Amino acid sequence: MRMKKMLMLFLLTASLGFSANYKVEVKPNVKIQQSEIEKNNLEIEKVFLENTKRDTLEGIKEVDNQIAEQKDELGARFFGEILKEYMRNMEYRIKEINYNSSSSADLKFVLKAPKLNFNSLLEVEDQEKNK
Repeated sequence: MRMKKMLMLFLLTASLGFSANYKVEVKPNVKIQQSEIEKNNLEIEKVFLENTKRDTLEGIKEVDNQIAEQKDELGARFFGEILKEYMRNMEYRIKEINYNSSSSADLKFVLKAPKLNFNSLLEVEDQEKNK
C-alpha cells in the first residue's frame, strides 16, 4: 500500500512537472473537468513524443536512402551524416494546448534546432589532412 502511494505521488509530481512547461487554455464555452484535462494532456504529450520520434527516424531513414543512391559519393555521405546528426539533436517542446471542445484541442509547439558549427567540422577535416 505504501509503495502504491509513493508511486501515485511520483506520477502526480512528474505529470505536474511536465505540465508546468506549457500553457493550457480552455475556451470559456467548453465544459470539461480538470481531471479530464490532465488525462487528455498526458495523452497529447504521449502522442506528441511518439510522433516526433517517428518523424525523426523516418527522416534519418530517408537520408540513409539518399546516401545509398549516391553510391560512394563522399560529399553525399559527409553532408548526409551532418544532416542525420542535426535531426537527432532537434528538440521539440509543447508550448500550448488550447481546448476548443471537450474532444478537440489545438497544439502549439516549439522546435529548437541545434547550431551548426562548420568551423569545427572544417578543423577536424584539416587535422585529418595534416596527419
